[in-house]
Amino acid sequence: MVDALSKLLGIIIAILLLFIFPLQESYARQADIQYLNVFKSTTEFTDAIRDKGYITPRMWLDFQDEITQLGMMMDINMEHFSKQYDPIYDDPLEPATFHEEFLVRHEITNTAGIMEVLFPNNTEPKEALTRRYLLKIGDYVQVIVHNRQQTAADVMLEWLTSSFAEWKRIDVSVGGMVRNEDY
Repeated sequence: MVDALSKLLGIIIAILLLFIFPLQESYARQADIQYLNVFKSTTEFTDAIRDKGYITPRMWLDFQDEITQLGMMMDINMEHFSKQYDPIYDDPLEPATFHEEFLVRHEITNTAGIMEVLFPNNTEPKEALTRRYLLKIGDYVQVIVHNRQQTAADVMLEWLTSSFAEWKRIDVSVGGMVRNEDY
């Protein structure tokens, strides 16, 4: 009886060491490659925005295609921070009351506001200049991408450890200041 139990335990350990752990490691590498691809695509998209000073529907759709080719469902969010300068007056109707100071504030436009410009409810072609979302030098743009589902590595790790802990997300946040207005 003891020999049968030790042989069964040996077979289970051999299966784990020969098949399951290498499979889990392969899935973990696949998740790392997915992260690197998302990071590369997001960085290229953000750098193109920063270099050109605008976003076109074609740029957005190409970026979305690159992300969805990974086979995972991703949430993509964009934020545009534009710096606004408001002069400070005692009486805004009297120019003589100007204090020679400015109030600096940041106006934030999120993904929905950007999409309204890129994809309006009309029949204009995608190449139309009115469908460009324009940014100014000194504005800040940020693109945030994260996955909505577990990777195969997370599922396998949960199965091996019998735990349902928080799973590793692919979170990529790339941004920077707009360097050029090429429009």
